[in-house]
Amino acid sequence: MKNFLNFRTLLCVLVLTGLVAVSAQAQGPRLRVEISIKDGKNTVVSKPINFSVSYSTPVKLTPEQIAEGVELTKPFYVVLSYEGLDLPMVKAFAQTKECLNADVIVTDTYGRLPTRKFELKGMSLEGLNEQNGGEYSNSYINFSCDVVVLDGIKLPN
Repeated sequence: MKNFLNFRTLLCVLVLTGLVAVSAQAQGPRLRVEISIKDGKNTVVSKPINFSVSYSTPVKLTPEQIAEGVELTKPFYVVLSYEGLDLPMVKAFAQTKECLNADVIVTDTYGRLPTRKFELKGMSLEGLNEQNGGEYSNSYINFSCDVVVLDGIKLPN
């Protein structure tokens, strides 16, 4: 009888553990990313899976390079990843020769981390990549950016 009670207890613990694991997985990703790109008259809203921003100190140009018309590289590099290519976003960049501005909001769906707001100014499309396989699809859109403001703090450029 004692073995039967131990078995029942163990079975209940295993079932409850499985239910907790399944419900945690069903809730979706913890961090939600949303980007709004303004192309003058329209705003394109997109929800990438991942968002990354990196900074590199720009190389100082010599007077000779300036005279030759060498352009200074932008200090910020932004990467967005998707399950499939976001065509409205690509279209917004393809239809303009100007740099665009965007706001990125990163929200913790659990409410434990503060919401982050990135203002990206002077964005230009640098490249995109789409991979399609038997069971999955990934795509990445890469931008360079002149200015990044994080929660009201302008990052140095």
